[in-house]
Amino acid sequence: MKYGDSVEKKTRTILGAMLIATVLAGWAGGPFTTSEQYTYGGGALGAGTGAIIGVASGSPATGVVIGGPLGAIVGYLIGDSLCRALDTSVAKKSRGESFSEADSGSGEVVQR
Repeated sequence: MKYGDSVEKKTRTILGAMLIATVLAGWAGGPFTTSEQYTYGGGALGAGTGAIIGVASGSPATGVVIGGPLGAIVGYLIGDSLCRALDTSVAKKSRGESFSEADSGSGEVVQR
């Protein structure tokens, strides 16, 4: 067995264990929040995309190691942004405010 083969096998084992631990930790906390859904989804998409790019460049494990965390970060940022937008919308609705609508007759912006 060559040295590179054992390193790659260890890397796969560690990445598999990390994936299983992450999934189990997520399920242990109950239902996912919107931010968590986007974080896990982004991580999975990033790891998959990284693996595909890694295969093309000759190192799929490196692609997964780089793509997974980057995808998770981007997923978290998108989920957090969406949560903030939804919170703002719900707060406005509870105060009786609504979004501005254009008055079709005069072109003025009317608050309702």
